Amino acid sequence: SGSPLPEGIPAGLRLRFNLRHPLLKRLLLLALPLMLGVSIVAMDEQFVRIFGSMAGEGAVSLLSYARRIMLVPVGVVAQAAGVASFPFLAALAARGDDAGFDKTLGTALRGSMLVVIPLTAYMMAVALPTLGFIFEGGRFSAEETILAAPLLQILLLSVPFWVVQQVIGRAFYARQNTLTPAIVGTVATLAALPVYPLAVKLWGAFGVAMLTTLCLFVYTLALSWFWIRKHGTGAFDGMGHLLLKGFLLVLPGTLLAFFAVYGLPGRLPLWFPSLYAYLPAAMRHAAICGIAGVIFAVPYLLLLLVGIITTATQWHRIRATAFKKVLYTFTFPLFMLTYIPISIAALVRKVEWKPIYHTAAKKLNELGKTKYALVEQDTCQGSPFDC
Repeated sequence: SGSPLPEGIPAGLRLRFNLRHPLLKRLLLLALPLMLGVSIVAMDEQFVRIFGSMAGEGAVSLLSYARRIMLVPVGVVAQAAGVASFPFLAALAARGDDAGFDKTLGTALRGSMLVVIPLTAYMMAVALPTLGFIFEGGRFSAEETILAAPLLQILLLSVPFWVVQQVIGRAFYARQNTLTPAIVGTVATLAALPVYPLAVKLWGAFGVAMLTTLCLFVYTLALSWFWIRKHGTGAFDGMGHLLLKGFLLVLPGTLLAFFAVYGLPGRLPLWFPSLYAYLPAAMRHAAICGIAGVIFAVPYLLLLLVGIITTATQWHRIRATAFKKVLYTFTFPLFMLTYIPISIAALVRKVEWKPIYHTAAKKLNELGKTKYALVEQDTCQGSPFDC
């Protein structure tokens, strides 16, 4: 006798494969564009190999090594953001919650950009020592490290576009629309094919890297345009300001990191001759990456120190929970760094002051515990300048 059926399944039940089931037809219709469509995202590696081989001896290797490093932030941020947001977007789309869908999609885009902008900036600054630390040695010489570094920097410019297209692509899938990303990707890929040989002829391996980044930009821009045209701009609200602020905030640290990467190799042997002579090449590159990382974070760390001192000395006067006091200490540098884009905007834009009207009035004892009111009263009993 056969094993008993699991509990809850009636006896005599038979499983039958039905090709005419409407859900199977729906699945095939959704999957067909993904199987037949050709996207620049999927063909990126093949284009690097095919057209890189036309760019001269060793160009394929240099592009491949640079592409491997570029894919690290893509996998950590872009693909992770797309995969993580998809089930939430699909659930909201199934419920017909358009407002919640736009809010979740916008949160995924902005949150990913907050991570990927400083990460990309730092990786561009340390492209040279990163390649040297990971690959240099054996057949991959120091000269090849120098040649591959600008290729990596160019490819890293495409990382933010990877983030947007990964998240927007999942948003289309959540809406059960696989046709639009497939068509846009196929058209972008076919349009790029005749341009690659020209780019290789003009700029060699640099042309392949530049055109790959440009294709990702065009594909992302087109995909976003189709989304906005059909679903509105709700998911992209505030993205322009976020990108501008993010760029301006990381600019000082990035410039300092570039200075460290290209200035320290010539100075460290003079400062630490004995130590530097015994360090292997990989350790030298690792040390420069670490020093550049610290320098990259100097603006943040200095403001963080100010925040720590302020929070520690004014702990009992800050009306917030202990968790929020600690959290706001770490976000304080980000708030202060926003003065950089604000100051630049004030130089080129017409600024108008708008009054803030206060319609609510509260007594001191209504704002918190009695000890806060007593502290305020004690503070104002001295000079008028203490109030």
